[in-house]
Amino acid sequence: MTSLSTGSVNCPTIVYENHATLVTDLACQMKQFGVRPEIEIFDLSHLHGAARLVEAGLIDGRPHVQFVMGVKNALPADPHLLDLLLGEMRRILPRATWTAGGNGRH
Repeated sequence: MTSLSTGSVNCPTIVYENHATLVTDLACQMKQFGVRPEIEIFDLSHLHGAARLVEAGLIDGRPHVQFVMGVKNALPADPHLLDLLLGEMRRILPRATWTAGGNGRH
């Protein structure tokens, strides 16, 4: 298993850039070598990026999602936001498993 972020995120001092072509290329390589991705979610739109990869057959229909919260300039580590993310994940990726990590309060 390895991390796959399905979109870019503004970190405190840099942009963690993951453009669509890079994400697709990485997903293809992971599939080719039998590596299971852990989908890193820094933003709601990243869930939809993961759903597109499932629809394209690049990752299986039971992805593992890691919600990354508390990164300054991204998702705050807030329980109601996690509830929102989980609701959307269950709607568009109903077979996904998940974990969440928090990086403190920002």
